[in-house]
Amino acid sequence: MWSLLSSAVLSLHPSGPSRLLHASAVLSGLPGVKKRKKLDPAIIKMREERRKVRIDRALRKMAKKPRIPRPLLELEVSPDLVKEMPLRYPSPSVVPAGSMP
Repeated sequence: MWSLLSSAVLSLHPSGPSRLLHASAVLSGLPGVKKRKKLDPAIIKMREERRKVRIDRALRKMAKKPRIPRPLLELEVSPDLVKEMPLRYPSPSVVPAGSMP
């Protein structure tokens, strides 16, 4: 397949096989990677202050509500076992008072 395609290209191109292969210079940087712009220190400080206020507000909101413990699945008893509880434990048998040694 490749030989058919290359022979067709060679026959169509007027200058021969030497002009079919092109090489470009190596680029020093990757495409799409941009340099980060330097931000004004006042803008950075303002953003940090906003972040602190947002976190403080969230902490105050969390402090108002009581802590709700999460249920542990390992400690839960399945409903099937609860239904089978009378079958699993033997009923206490009554022993007559005179039969004990």
